[in-house]
Amino acid sequence: MASQLIIRDLTATETGPLGELLVRVYAGLDGFPTPAEQPAYYDMLLNIGRFAEKPETRVLVALTSDGALAGGVVYLATWPATDPAARRHRSKMPPVSTFLAWILLFATWVSGRR
Repeated sequence: MASQLIIRDLTATETGPLGELLVRVYAGLDGFPTPAEQPAYYDMLLNIGRFAEKPETRVLVALTSDGALAGGVVYLATWPATDPAARRHRSKMPPVSTFLAWILLFATWVSGRR
């Protein structure tokens, strides 16, 4: 039987654990740059809760039915117009619901590997 995930906004007490989980997961991906190769990226992951301070941005967490942290996602309500990649790829972006579903699937997969 598949466990259900609870999706909600990040709380202040979860910022550290979510950042640590993201660092652990990304550092463990085969072929992904290491913290030594991309220290600024890993610092951003470690401090992922800071995104919740930005306007029109939410940090969501996925929790297992027993309350264990399974993953998270940063949701940007609007993609900055000044980002060249955003302008170039906006028409090719999937609906947000599809993107969120993929992230939650990834979070479930990661949770199962712990």
